[in-house]
Formats: sequence, structure tokens, C-alpha cells
Amino acid sequence: MRQRVLLADADVAGADQFRAYFSAAGYSVETASDGLDCLSKLRRMVPNLLVLDLDLAWGGSDGVLACLREEQDVPQVPVVMIAAALPIGALSQLLRPPVVRCFQKPLRMAALRDCLDSMIVYTGSEARRH
Repeated sequence: MRQRVLLADADVAGADQFRAYFSAAGYSVETASDGLDCLSKLRRMVPNLLVLDLDLAWGGSDGVLACLREEQDVPQVPVVMIAAALPIGALSQLLRPPVVRCFQKPLRMAALRDCLDSMIVYTGSEARRH
């Protein structure tokens, strides 16, 4: 079964590179260009992982994270945050569940893939235990 990843990033060129790289690696990839689109796709497709841009528009990453943390109708999925700048002071605020990791742009796709692969293995083994 192909692992499903949702990328929420307003950067169309970056999203296209992400989709090409991860589709070639065997992932099923959906993209969202804003917070509202991201929440709609989260509810519809229930990805194994969400890659969320800190600077997302229309509801933003804050809105998406608030829904993941507080609303029962939004599937609980691990989140990998990406951002153009990751201020040290903000990392402790960002790295709260469901956020499991943060990456600064420009992304190294191989490093992000290692993270996604390890998270999918981890979450899959956790699901089998329960």
C-alpha cells in the first residue's frame, strides 16, 4: 500500500518538486496551497503524514495546527513543519504534538524523505500495537 503524504505549501514550484520526488519514490502525494484546502484534504484523504509550511496562507499553519490539536473531526496525523526561517525561540512552541520535526527551506529532499520514511515506519508500528 502506498503511503499518503499531504504537502501544504503555497510555493507552487516547491510543491511540484516535492510531488515529483516523492511520487517517484512510491508515495501518493496530494498538495494544498492554503490552510482551508489543507483541512479539506486532511478530512478527505487522511494522509500518513502532513508536511506543513509555517507561512501557509488562508487559515495558515496556526489554524491547521489548532484544528489538529482541538477538533475531533480532523484526523490525527504526524506533522513535519517546513519554513523559510526557523527562529530558535519559536522551535519549542512548534515542536509540540502533532509536530514531530521541523526543516528549514530550501529543503533537502533526501533528508525529508529519511524523516518521512522513519515516521511512517514508527506510526505504522504504533498502530499495530494498539
